[in-house]
Amino acid sequence: MIVSLISNGYEGMISVMIKNMNDWFSLLILLIYKVFHSYMSYYLYYRSPEYRASLNKDKDTIRA
Repeated sequence: MIVSLISNGYEGMISVMIKNMNDWFSLLILLIYKVFHSYMSYYLYYRSPEYRASLNKDKDTIRA
């Protein structure tokens, strides 16, 4: 951004900054999706009947 400010002026720096923000925003959306997907995978696994059956088989207590 500093190089674009020196060579292209204020308008050039603003256009580079907007492009960088758009790139980071798309990456942020993908990161939020991945975190949500991982969370739901773990949550649904621990609520599944297979997991609860494995707890009963091992004589552990079931947490509601």
